Order: sequence, then C-alpha cells, then structure tokens
Amino acid sequence: MKDGFKVVFIMIALATGVRMLAEMPAAVTKQPAIGYWFLGVIATVGIGTGLYFVIRKLRGSGWMPTLWSAFGSLGNLNPAKTTSGTITRQYRMNYFDPAGNSNKVWIGIAYDDGSFETQFGRVRDEANLVSSHKKFDTQFGAENELERKRREKLRKGYKDTVVLDNNVAAAITKDKKVSLAKVAADEIEGATGRVTSELIKYLAEINIHHITHSTNIKYDAKTGVFSTPLGVLTPEAISAARDLLGELRRLDSLQRKQKKKRAETVREYFYLVPKDFGMKIPPAETLIATEEQFQEEAAILDALESAISTNIPPAAKQKLFESRLVKIPHYTEEGRDLFRNVRDLYIKTRNTQHHPGVAGLQITRLYEVEIAEMKRKYEIAAKDLGNVRSDLWHGTRASNLLSILKHGLVIPPANAAHCTGRMFGNGIYTSLQSTKALNYATDFWNRSGIRNQRTFMFLCDVALGKVHKPRTVGGHYPARGSHTTWVEPGRGGVQNHECIVYDTSQVNLRYLAEFGSK
Repeated sequence: MKDGFKVVFIMIALATGVRMLAEMPAAVTKQPAIGYWFLGVIATVGIGTGLYFVIRKLRGSGWMPTLWSAFGSLGNLNPAKTTSGTITRQYRMNYFDPAGNSNKVWIGIAYDDGSFETQFGRVRDEANLVSSHKKFDTQFGAENELERKRREKLRKGYKDTVVLDNNVAAAITKDKKVSLAKVAADEIEGATGRVTSELIKYLAEINIHHITHSTNIKYDAKTGVFSTPLGVLTPEAISAARDLLGELRRLDSLQRKQKKKRAETVREYFYLVPKDFGMKIPPAETLIATEEQFQEEAAILDALESAISTNIPPAAKQKLFESRLVKIPHYTEEGRDLFRNVRDLYIKTRNTQHHPGVAGLQITRLYEVEIAEMKRKYEIAAKDLGNVRSDLWHGTRASNLLSILKHGLVIPPANAAHCTGRMFGNGIYTSLQSTKALNYATDFWNRSGIRNQRTFMFLCDVALGKVHKPRTVGGHYPARGSHTTWVEPGRGGVQNHECIVYDTSQVNLRYLAEFGSK
C-alpha cells in the first residue's frame, strides 16, 4: 500500500474505535462487554478495509485526484513542494490500456538537495496530479530512488513519455512566438502577399480552433506552442507517431481485419501522444477509426511539430510545408482571364437544385496551388495512365486546408463511418458538378463542421486511366482492371456525377477557389 493510503486507513480505523469506546458505558448495560468489544473490532476492521478498497478502486478513475486533494488540504497528505533544489533528473511515464480503462501518468523528479518528488494520476493537466515528497541525505539517494521507481513502473507496463525536458521546452518559447501560422507563412511560397498571408493566418486559426475544441491538446496563445498534457513531444516521438498513423491506415485497408494488431498499434500511438480521455476511454476499435479522426491526429502532429521546428539548426531543419499558394491577381489581363474561366466553369457545372446555401455561392478569390510532392507523383502517374481531365472539383472544410497544404490529399480508411456516400469504394471523390463537391466544403452532407467557416474548393487535374462506369447499384470497387470509377448522374444509384480514383498520385490540386454569397 502507498503511505498515504495507510494513513487514511489508520485514521478511519482509529476514529471508529474511539467512537465505540466513548459509547461503551451506555452500551455495556445492554449487552455483555466481551460481545461489545468483539462487535467493535469487527466493525472497525470492516469499515476501514471497505473504505481502503473503495479508495484503491478510485485510483484508476478521475475522482481520485479530487479526493486526494481534499484529504491533502485537511491532513497535509499532499503538501506543496518545499524544496529549493535544482532538478537533476526526471522521468515522465504513462500507461494506456483502453480495455482496462487505464490512462495513467507518473512523473518522478530528483533534486540536488536530496529531495524526491512524484506526481501521479490520470493523464490530464499536471496541476491536477497527486504529488508526494521524500527527503534523502544526498542527491545520490534521491536519484537512486528515482531509478528504483522507474524500474518498478516499467515492470507494470508503463513507458517513458518522450517529451522535451523543461530547459529545452522553455528555450522554445523564450525569445519569440513560434506558431503554426508563422511557420506556414515563412515556408509556403507566395505567402508574402497581404491577401495570401491573411488567408494562411485564418487557416492556422481555424486549425487551432478545430484541434483545441475536438481534442485535449493545449495551445498557449502567448507563445504559440501546442503541447500534450505531458509536455512538448520530441521530433523522434512525432516521427514515430506518424509511422503508427500510417500503420493504422494500412491495417484499416486490409479486407481481413487484424483487430489485435490494430489495438496494439492504437496503444503504442497514445503512449507516444498522451491524451486526456476523461473518465472513460472509448473501445480501441473506435479510436482513430474515421477519416475525421485521422485528419485530427495528423493536424495535431503538425501542430506539435511546429512547436519545435524553428529551434532546429538550419542545416538539419526539414520544412513542414513544401507548397505554393499564390492569389491570382485581378490587375493583370492574364489573371482576369484565368479568374473568369474558372468562375464560368463553376457556374456552368453547378446544379441549382442543390441546397440553396450552396447553389447561391459565387467565387470571390482564386489561388494557384502547388504541393511539390503531390505534383511530382501526379506527373509520373499522368504519363503512365493518361486520360487526363482538368475540370473536376474537390471540396473540403477550411479546417483541413492547412493539413492538405502539407500532406496533400489522403484516401480515407475503409471504416471511415462519418464519410457519407462512399458507395464506390475507398478513394478520392471528385465531381464534374461544382455544387456537388461544394456541399462537402460547407459540410452540408454531415452537418458537423465548425460554423462560420469560410468556404473553399479545389479545381483538380485527374489522371483517369482505365475507367469503369457502373450502371446499377452494388459491386466491388475499384472494378478489376480499372483505375477510376466514373458514375453518370442517374446511374449507379446516384443523382449527381461522381468520379473516384483509388490512388492519391492520380490527383493534382491546381487551384483553390474561395466563395462568398451573392
């Protein structure tokens, strides 16, 4: 038992015993003294033991830190840190197991004055963790205790949380504000223009809003730094987390599901990227299981990476954004002609029967887009497959745009339950009908987006290759021997045109159109 639990147990047992002794004179006249003493012992042991196990049970829930703080305020069981020493060594560890509803953190700290501190509880803000302190004669004694405790936690299944230490984390925010908006503005070509720089700032803000309102990732507006509940992740941890996301995508794409392997991969991911799930962790099969959840985690990793990117030496620094975003100017004849051509294509291909909130929109600005890696892969695919079109639209929410400018488009996993209408397989969906694609930009199909987002849609180049045109509902997609599914309106069980490709290299984003009301 922990020392604190022993104290609580003893206090309850003694209090019960004292009360029974006080009532003994009145009770002894009603029953034999021996019988009363026997009942007293049984009651004391029973009550104390019962409460002890209740407290043990609560240790795994979110109630324990609150109870512990309450006890600490009364009995000084959770005293504030009193050491004035300097940290010489510390470990942050966490344990994640959805099946057992365990999402715990343990932090051990040794100081040069011989003090040893531990903090523990469910993963959440460190201010809510329970703390305890010991004092040793030497720094060596405190560090030995730290190592002993760490080995004990490793045997129980805890893993080291790979975060930057306090000194490095402090250095990140000491001299300048490091934000995702600043990194994007510095690295995206064309962001020096006023309109484009304002757009990137907006995309970063809507990205921050989406991350902080849908996850437990923290954002410090003063420093511009994102962090997990346990601190700023190291570049190595972020890279490993990206690999695990890729592995989850691969596992979800398999026809024969590997549930055990997927659950293990989910556990490994949240060991690396700790998250506060509250009182109850969802089942492992529902974690990072939809495209929206994949996009959220990718955006989180982008944000966490931006927190440290500007502190990497220039020679070793890898750019987050290898992309170009340039507003098409209205003051040149070429720019005006291009804007008119795209606007006319939008008007020509819209369906006025679509939702009036969509059909009533018009293009207000046009940006040229180039995502280097996406373009490189597309040029190879287009040369190999042929049958290229440049009049297909792809809509997405504004909160996804910054991630797209970094990674390009991604194909949702097979179990992306939130994706409406994916009846033609797992691929990238585009349409000749501009307002059909624009419905996804306004989130009309799902009605789950952040309200008051600005509205955007891509105009794409698509290498179709061999095309399959379904006439009836059902079937397996992609059809054997084909690269693309091309669904005519009124065929295949749909009322609107659909074009689906099954490899991201078949699509290149050319223009980003911004919309406003008439």
